[in-house]
Amino acid sequence: MVLKRDETLIKNAINADDAPISDSAEQAYIKSNAYDEDIPAPTGMGEAEESAPMESITMQETQVQAQQPMDITERIHEISEAIVNEKWEEFISKIGDLPIWKERVNSNIIGIKQELIRTQERFDNLEKAVLGKVGEYGKGIEEIHTEMKALEKVFEKILEPLVSNVKELDRITEKMKSMKK
Repeated sequence: MVLKRDETLIKNAINADDAPISDSAEQAYIKSNAYDEDIPAPTGMGEAEESAPMESITMQETQVQAQQPMDITERIHEISEAIVNEKWEEFISKIGDLPIWKERVNSNIIGIKQELIRTQERFDNLEKAVLGKVGEYGKGIEEIHTEMKALEKVFEKILEPLVSNVKELDRITEKMKSMKK
């Protein structure tokens, strides 16, 4: 409960762009923390009572003002530690034990590296197989080219006598047709 009130005071002080605390806010802070300190909270006095006790109140206010920045700094420090501890516990509850988390991440990284190595080996084997097939295809094309050249030469040798035989047959056919007529 006290922590929440102090946290609100700190947030208000921070939101005021570190503006000095007004006298009324200072008095409210002193009143709220009167149980923490053995300094009584200042109260309103009549004008007649102000003369002698005013000096003791002024000294008390001076002491309070001197102690207040220290108290506020300590409170800020305590609240900051509480917030950091709360956030740290929340972080730990989400992630779990850090050494276990680290070991799990390391084992996952090692597994990924091994899978990359296996994939690289498969890729290399596939590349070798494709290059082997392309090489075989190239050799097959060269063999076909050689065979076509050989067929061309054979056709050159056969074609000339075949053409001359066809011409001679054509002449003979013409002669026979002319004889029948």
